[in-house]
Amino acid sequence: MKLMRILEISVVITVLLMLTAGCVTKKQALAWQTIEHEELGISLQVPGEFVVQQPAEGEFVFLDREKNEVGGIHAHSYDQYLDRILPSFLPNQSQVKRSEEVDVRADEVRLFTLERSHPAASGLEEKWLELYAVIPRGKLSANIWLKVPPGADLEEKYGLMKEILNKIEEVRYIRIEPETVPRPIFINPSEVKEIVFSTEFTSDDQKKVLTMTGEQDPVLIRSIAEAVNNAEYRTLDVVCTPYFSMKIVLFDGSFVSIRDQSGDKAILRYNDRSYEMVSKELKEVISKVRGELVQSEV
Repeated sequence: MKLMRILEISVVITVLLMLTAGCVTKKQALAWQTIEHEELGISLQVPGEFVVQQPAEGEFVFLDREKNEVGGIHAHSYDQYLDRILPSFLPNQSQVKRSEEVDVRADEVRLFTLERSHPAASGLEEKWLELYAVIPRGKLSANIWLKVPPGADLEEKYGLMKEILNKIEEVRYIRIEPETVPRPIFINPSEVKEIVFSTEFTSDDQKKVLTMTGEQDPVLIRSIAEAVNNAEYRTLDVVCTPYFSMKIVLFDGSFVSIRDQSGDKAILRYNDRSYEMVSKELKEVISKVRGELVQSEV
């Protein structure tokens, strides 16, 4: 009887050990992170272990923990006659090994298996596979790619790509355009006491800040005043870190601050309020003065 009891206990312990081992070796569920691509109007999910970087507007690159590129997404112009213009969709130094339409949640997806190589001029002979998905989005396409390094499991990467494609969702954005507002100030060139310019630039891997003040050419002052007076003004939308700024000091003690932005835009601040201003003329003046500042230093 005692022997039977010992055998029963032994069987129970064995079963528990087997169950425990099964729990330990069970593959953990993959964690996901969400990326929104505003230009394409979609959101997609990629493994949480990926490091996501955005080197340019409309482009995301996925890195592994060793900072190696393993995938990415970017927008591409799209033509409905897909078969006719396939080469323009695919990366350089690529050869199509397989092409198929895959059944996923996203509308009509063409998935390519590519053999990639380095440019001939590089002298590198390495070759690898890459999964490359093209998803039409009106006049654009979402191009998603995953690298399959030598020795990696192609089927595993294929399964991951299908999971990513199945998790794509459409996102709608409501754009609120900045409201045009009346000119906040009129600058009379004769009332300008001085203009203080400052700019940031990098030299010898060091960030430097240069300033210029004192008496300026009356023609320059008049050009800036006219640009400010003739600019189009809007409520401030997005504030960007400036690389050039100026402070227009008037004889009555007040001043106007202008900070440069991309394109023809700048930020004007007056009486504790900020405005977005659009002026091509001001940009030409800024470019000239900034060039003189940097040249005086280097």
